[in-house]
Amino acid sequence: MKTREAKEALVGAPGLATLRELDVRGGDLAHDGDWLARFLFESPLRRLRELDGVYPELFPRLLESAPPWSLERLHFAGAGSPDLVAAVADVTKQ
Repeated sequence: MKTREAKEALVGAPGLATLRELDVRGGDLAHDGDWLARFLFESPLRRLRELDGVYPELFPRLLESAPPWSLERLHFAGAGSPDLVAAVADVTKQ
């Protein structure tokens, strides 16, 4: 199976509901923003406790999505970047 096909097969896979920790840093997972957003929001991942390596641009969507996430720890790729600061500022203004 090609990499793209393998990644597409993961979106929405029922077995993902058992995951409690997910790290998407490195490899081609983190660098495919469109796929990563689909994977996160179209898969049964709401029981995750730790999520590492997502881009700051996804922060507002994570906060606003329903049903809510069970995240206790969230680590952004490039933490401390101006993009992350801007994303947090946008959410806290609402």
